[in-house]
Amino acid sequence: MNPRHLHDLFRRRFPAFHHVSHDWHVLVSGAGEETDRVLTFLQKNFDDDMLLVHITRHIGGELPMADAARLVSEYAGRAEIRVFNRAFTSFAVIGSPGVATAWKVLPASSVTTAAPRPPVPTGRTQTEGDE
Repeated sequence: MNPRHLHDLFRRRFPAFHHVSHDWHVLVSGAGEETDRVLTFLQKNFDDDMLLVHITRHIGGELPMADAARLVSEYAGRAEIRVFNRAFTSFAVIGSPGVATAWKVLPASSVTTAAPRPPVPTGRTQTEGDE
């Protein structure tokens, strides 16, 4: 998947994101190689082997988790990075100061709805004593 296609997919499917509604943790400090720390973060928050990484509309793609960790660690602190799985059920944002947050949502197919209610009878029904 090329970066432009990924950018279009990201714009259509990545959920609305409000920075203040998430817990943030320091992921990278900018002091040396931190790929192992990023990889641990991704492994903790994603069950998928392949991840979609969006850095800019020109940088990103669908990558194996280890490659995604390398790419994220390369750009962490320089851009707001979005990581998500192809099913759009697991998400992470790595902010430009090197902080990160992650969350999951239920897949649309697992959301259940209440059983439909039986129709409410309209009109009058006959009861005992009515004749």
